[in-house]
Amino acid sequence: MIDVDHCKKENPLAFDSDGSTIIATAMLACNSALTVDDVAISIRPAFTSLGVSWELLKHAAHLAEALGVGTLHSIESNSSHAAIELESEMRFNAGS
Repeated sequence: MIDVDHCKKENPLAFDSDGSTIIATAMLACNSALTVDDVAISIRPAFTSLGVSWELLKHAAHLAEALGVGTLHSIESNSSHAAIELESEMRFNAGS
């Protein structure tokens, strides 16, 4: 999906409790000036409502902050009410 370079692009993964199955992923991509970072999270349906998305988004925010990124954009589907609610809880600003 993305070519991770650990400078401008990251792809953290979340595994189930025994470490055998990927249950969620976050994809982060910064612009060349490291001023804006986009993040998208995908989670297996069986693992929603367990706080995994919250932790991945929080981790993404920490990664962006460590890089000195000023703006973090979260990318989601307009039909994903849970994602929009999560972003609201984490104090993201709604935008287009």
